[in-house]
Amino acid sequence: MIENFAAIVLIALGLYACIKGKMPFLRCYEGIKDIKKHAYIEGTTCIVVGLIVFSQEFFVLERSLLFIVILAILTISIVFEIVFKVF
Repeated sequence: MIENFAAIVLIALGLYACIKGKMPFLRCYEGIKDIKKHAYIEGTTCIVVGLIVFSQEFFVLERSLLFIVILAILTISIVFEIVFKVF
């Protein structure tokens, strides 16, 4: 139950970041050159992680495997930010 709520919040925050082009709850962006690219990458990451957590209702993964998948997605997100020179 709490996982579904967390997944919905992640998806909503991801959609907000992708649509508005800025990260929610952040006022200053020190060290970030392209704020819109950063928001799109982080928003997409939030949406993907939220969908994976929400899909736990249908496709049951072990907690350790779920943790590894989420870490892999976050690592790919950081690599994208480095490749696209967001910082």
